[in-house]
Amino acid sequence: MNKEITPFIEHPAYSGPIVVSASVLEFGAAPNSQADQTRCFQDALDWTALQGGGVVWAPAGKYRFDGGLKVPSGVTLMGQWYDPNTPGKTGATTVYHVYAGKGLGPDGGSFIEVGASGGIAGAIIFYPEQNECAPVPYPPAIKLADRGRSFATARFLTLVNPWEAIHAGPEGNELHTIEHIYGTPLARGILVNKTTDIGRIQHVRFSPCYWLRYADTSVDEQALLKLLGNAVGLELQRTDWEYVYRFECEDYGIGIRFERDPGSTDITDGPNGQLYDIRIDRARIGLQFRHLNTIGMCVTRGRVHASPVPGSLAVEVAADFDSVAQLFDLSLASSETAIVSIRQGAGGSVSFQSCDFQGSRSDDAVALEAAGATVLLSGCSFNNKGTSIECLEGLIAASIAGCRFPSDSIPIRCEQGAEGRIMLDAAPRDFVEIREPEPDLGTQPQPRRSVLYPLPESPVGIDWTQLRDKAHLIQAALEAAAREGGGIVYLPPGPHLIASPLVIPGGVELRGSYNVPHHTNAPGTTLYIVHGEGDPDSAPSITLMERAGIRGLNIWYPRQRMEAVTPYPWTIRMAGEEAWVIEVSLGNSYKGIDAWSGTGGHYIEFVTGCLLKEGIRVSGSERRGWLKNIHLNPHMYFRTIGTGLPNSTIDQADEAVKFYVLLPWLDRELEYAFRFGKTKDEVVFNCFSYRSKLGLDIAGLPGEGFDGTFYGLGCDGTVSGFRIVHTGDRELQFINAGIDIVHQDYMQIQEIGGMPAKIAFMNSVFGGYNLNPRRGVVIDGGHVRIQQVHFRANGAEEESDAGVHLRSGRLSLYASVFGHIGPIDGSRFSKQERVTDVRIGAGASQAEIVCNAARDTFMLVSQAADVLPVAVGNVSM
Repeated sequence: MNKEITPFIEHPAYSGPIVVSASVLEFGAAPNSQADQTRCFQDALDWTALQGGGVVWAPAGKYRFDGGLKVPSGVTLMGQWYDPNTPGKTGATTVYHVYAGKGLGPDGGSFIEVGASGGIAGAIIFYPEQNECAPVPYPPAIKLADRGRSFATARFLTLVNPWEAIHAGPEGNELHTIEHIYGTPLARGILVNKTTDIGRIQHVRFSPCYWLRYADTSVDEQALLKLLGNAVGLELQRTDWEYVYRFECEDYGIGIRFERDPGSTDITDGPNGQLYDIRIDRARIGLQFRHLNTIGMCVTRGRVHASPVPGSLAVEVAADFDSVAQLFDLSLASSETAIVSIRQGAGGSVSFQSCDFQGSRSDDAVALEAAGATVLLSGCSFNNKGTSIECLEGLIAASIAGCRFPSDSIPIRCEQGAEGRIMLDAAPRDFVEIREPEPDLGTQPQPRRSVLYPLPESPVGIDWTQLRDKAHLIQAALEAAAREGGGIVYLPPGPHLIASPLVIPGGVELRGSYNVPHHTNAPGTTLYIVHGEGDPDSAPSITLMERAGIRGLNIWYPRQRMEAVTPYPWTIRMAGEEAWVIEVSLGNSYKGIDAWSGTGGHYIEFVTGCLLKEGIRVSGSERRGWLKNIHLNPHMYFRTIGTGLPNSTIDQADEAVKFYVLLPWLDRELEYAFRFGKTKDEVVFNCFSYRSKLGLDIAGLPGEGFDGTFYGLGCDGTVSGFRIVHTGDRELQFINAGIDIVHQDYMQIQEIGGMPAKIAFMNSVFGGYNLNPRRGVVIDGGHVRIQQVHFRANGAEEESDAGVHLRSGRLSLYASVFGHIGPIDGSRFSKQERVTDVRIGAGASQAEIVCNAARDTFMLVSQAADVLPVAVGNVSM
């Protein structure tokens, strides 16, 4: 279909201005018609894909669908939408009435299938023929189907009454983004399976209220509640390091279920990940731990309150559970027999840190019933009248430290034979508390004006060496926008050659065609940068001045070859405050993002890529800045078959070759993924990197240290995990951190200039699938507090190593698990033998080792002549 459509700006209620490639109205769509709109929408999506990607806009109105839609790679379908939880913010919305798929069930396809680096955003989805009294199964409303090419997105949606809301999998999928989703799914909210690179689920709420309050329907509330009593809010099957933030559900049978991939017998077939701020109310079972892979699951903050139905539980740990579940700072409540039940036969470890057990006031109630697993309880409060903790015969071991019990209850009751497996320490302990009441995640900045300055397209289908340099045209447009008060300089899909540096003035944004997180392998706007070849100290390719930004682009170096890497300068430098980089992919940058001087208020979100020499560095920031949902992985470089990117991967055989060329380079030459110097109130949220010499480098000098909080930082495949040299005056806090598959050590903590670092790790995991570090955490000074950390493997090089080695300084180690898990041996994991869990060196000044557990035997070795470590309540699993 030949159409001439000029890009234009729309203003969704839920975001800043967007650049639209096409409207469905231009393809014959008729809002508020009774005619099927499937073909019109699909034509608009397909036409946009042929242009190289972009946004398809569906204006407010009701649209009927008798068939399904497929959103192609690089395309986003967007409409008008208002947050249903924000009173007073309402208006005309985009509504999809779905008649397709009735009776086909969850395996019958989907209403909307989203391809790699594609997205669906801004709509209400409603099934007019669904009936809560006689419910009919439908396929999922949305299927994120990147099929291993990454980054399918669903965001800003109200799914009123789907049978199932969103599936990510069971086909291979990676890096899904599911955020700002609300609705009343009738059987299951979100299913995640076969996710082999990290997905992100943020701001999701499932509740009967969304269907009950929906204006176009009348619902029998009791019938709906009965139906939801058998539903699951979120089910995580095979997924690696899933990030979940602020998931809420009300009146569902099971809030969150952790389960194995039903189609696999692989030993890595379960979920692992980190959840923060979970809110589950009136569930029959709030958290159901049926299966995790060996890395385990961290659940931090929130509430899990069971329904008043008999047999309801806040937490259930199944009989065949055999991993590590860590629950921190949760309110757990049930009015029935038990709040938490750990079933007989369960293995592994279940840890509760700083949890509040709010139980029944009846005399026969039990707050925690433990008939299996190794249980760690530290700093918890019990507020029940009956028995607080009941230890049954199947319990492996329990360590209880610093817990508080009501005066009119029985703190601990043991079945005959279980008494000898309980260790109780009543002394008060200095347990770590999260400093911030909740993360301040900021808001996406925008240009000063929503005025569009479009630039011409590049010719398609010619050799990239025949492209003309566009740097002067782009720079002229940027300066024109600045002179006129700001705006958006828009680069259409396709390649754009840049042979000289670009400077983006204040109030201006340089924008491409993407409107969701994306991979280099998806069509869209791409800058081919040839500036600075061989001169890493020359001017950066893109400089952002104060209140300037870049968004929605791929950046590629066409002359770069991973077989013979050429130095280049920084790709992006933030040279002023309040600058931003959002949804930008750096496929093969030599040096990534430089925010090292005068960059307060910076905002970096959904940056993806493969960086070859230096990653992202931040310093000189005197006020809060944000790094959010950054994902660095070498497959952004080598997984580029069929893209036509110069010097990219040609076929599967070439990809295999490049994989084994690129990874050793990153291990040797990529100095760090993230580096921080002096900051103030920095927020680093759910960022992840794979392969580098260092994952995180805290490189501040005395008096100029890092100040901030890390939520969910993950560094995988690094030679060394973290190196922390100096921190600011406040304690540096890590929450839900992950250090995975390291070669040398999990962490090096050093003290310089007599300025001791103050560091706390809470509810974290150190250790990967199939590689043991030579050393664990090595502490050379400072005060380090490690609380509720799963050391999946210990340092294993020689006898002087340990999971934690305090060579000098102070250590507080609480409620941690040492798994002693070795590399894969055939169809199972091997076991580490004769490893030390904690080693106290001669230079230690204080050590407190309380309420920890280790597989087989907990081993503490002290070489400190003048310091007697406090060692209480450490048990063997």
